[in-house]
Amino acid sequence: MSESGEDLDGAAPVLHALEQNLEDAGNSLTEVDSRVTTLENTCSALVKENETIRAKLDDLENRARRNNIRIIGIPERLEGPRPTSFIESLLLDVFGSDSFTKPPAVDRAHRSLAPMPKQHQPPRPMIVRLHHFQTRERIFQLAPEKGQLQFQGNRIHIYPDFSAEVARRRTAFTAIKPQLREAGIEYGLLFSARLRINHKGVKHVFESPQQVTAFLQGLNLSPDASVQ
Repeated sequence: MSESGEDLDGAAPVLHALEQNLEDAGNSLTEVDSRVTTLENTCSALVKENETIRAKLDDLENRARRNNIRIIGIPERLEGPRPTSFIESLLLDVFGSDSFTKPPAVDRAHRSLAPMPKQHQPPRPMIVRLHHFQTRERIFQLAPEKGQLQFQGNRIHIYPDFSAEVARRRTAFTAIKPQLREAGIEYGLLFSARLRINHKGVKHVFESPQQVTAFLQGLNLSPDASVQ
């Protein structure tokens, strides 16, 4: 019995040390957990702040582009050494000089910053900054009235010039547009990327293609006419 007592007495310090180690480990885990929670909260706040900053930058970029148009279909090198004068002449030729209260003034014009296309590849778009915002609005008023736009035997298209993010979001509605036309529903894209539908005299605005699809399904259209 005395030997057993001595063994227990000898084990007591070891057990105490183990208990202390476990307590220290628990305290360390609690501290680590607290730090992880703090880091997660900080990360979440930074993500939200980054999203806000990105949205503001995108808004500023689009405001800087508000006088811009993008022209597709002009053959490479056709603009020559004076692209601004070339675009001014193009606009008068396409829409007619009597369509503008004064000749369109172009501040800058250049090809998009893409590599020179190879033979049989489509030409690069031309980015044009107009001096007056009213000229830009007039162009987009005239374009639908003209239908197909032709310049020196080339079919051209004129679009607004948006930031990459806005362009991506607007492109998301492309697949649903044929179904809207097939259903005879009037529609239009609003800035920055919302689709407006006029159905039976009632206007609806949608933030995503999925919302449009759900709307069409609610009209009891056939699946082929509502889902692509």
